[in-house]
Amino acid sequence: MASFKTVLVIDDDPSVLTTIDDILNTVGFDVDLASNAQEAAKRLAEHLPDLILLDVAMPDATSPELRALIREQNPASTLPVIVITPFEHATRYLKEMDARDFITKPLNLKDVLAKVEAVFG
Repeated sequence: MASFKTVLVIDDDPSVLTTIDDILNTVGFDVDLASNAQEAAKRLAEHLPDLILLDVAMPDATSPELRALIREQNPASTLPVIVITPFEHATRYLKEMDARDFITKPLNLKDVLAKVEAVFG
């Protein structure tokens, strides 16, 4: 179903990275991982993904800084973003980050997969 779409996951929590990597790889997505803003910048410079899953609470960059980094690599701003947040009421991030949707922590694997697949129709 995924047809080799690439998803970049940016999160400082190794267990979140591993969990999302496992679930998305299982259904055929190519997954790149970044555990900090510097790694994210490197991955974005190497290859623009089809989707970004972005933790809004990174220790080395604020949400607006991370979104600016994404826009820097993709000025047309068509790159879809789904934010990852520990907050259940995360609608403010949808606007602030110009995100398509959000995923809450702790992760619900069915929710993660459904929201990622929804981006690709």
